[in-house]
Amino acid sequence: GWLDRRLLVVAVLLLAPPLWVALVGFGHIEEPLELWLILLGVRLLGRGRTLWAGICLGLAVMTKSVSAVCLIPLLVALLFDRRWRSATALVGTAALTVGAVITPFLLADRSDVVYSLVTYRGELPIVGGSLWVAFLGSAWDGFVQHSDALLFAGAALVLSVAALAWRPRGGWEPRRVYGLLAVAAACVPMLAKTSWPYYLLDPYVFAAIWWLGRPARALHWRLTVPLLLAVGDILLAAIEPTLPLPAGTGTVVGLAASAGV
Repeated sequence: GWLDRRLLVVAVLLLAPPLWVALVGFGHIEEPLELWLILLGVRLLGRGRTLWAGICLGLAVMTKSVSAVCLIPLLVALLFDRRWRSATALVGTAALTVGAVITPFLLADRSDVVYSLVTYRGELPIVGGSLWVAFLGSAWDGFVQHSDALLFAGAALVLSVAALAWRPRGGWEPRRVYGLLAVAAACVPMLAKTSWPYYLLDPYVFAAIWWLGRPARALHWRLTVPLLLAVGDILLAAIEPTLPLPAGTGTVVGLAASAGV
């Protein structure tokens, strides 16, 4: 019944291992806020309230900058539906929101703000559960070191376009949108140069909503997607309590984690 389904939704989200790994294991208390802002933005966007959606998504980016990758499938879905004005308004409002939030900090301490949001990423090592540990010393090394964001953002774009091009009609269909969000968010742990277990929380939540949003019964093949993400998160959390891992172990874990995602 209705109550049973509500209890299932609560259990799937609040008892999820990725949530506990992120909050209790790694102390990233900003992640639930970031997810709430994204989910609220998606709901508002689906109701045609584009400006409010842009504000929510801009705030989500300020909560966790890597969440900007979630804007990609939303924009692609709007463009496939030829909602040009909505796409422009969404980007513009999100950008203005980011600007409004960050301007006081830039005025107070420009160098540290630019470093913490932009330039610091180029100094992060290629370690841990990252695919790129296996390619240290290769021609990819320098590019990944400074441009891994282009890799996972590009992958999110290509996969979003491919998924909607396969079935172009009705791009902004809620279940499709959450599926696209899950795929885009999964590109980050799959291709980032430094990948932590808590990176799997976002794709897990979006995949769980995609599964629960189907009209069919809960025990369905779609359950395997959030289930595998949860299992993978538990395994990575057990293997990677700290970084960096030893060279040999780190390479094996990185390849296995990226291939699994």
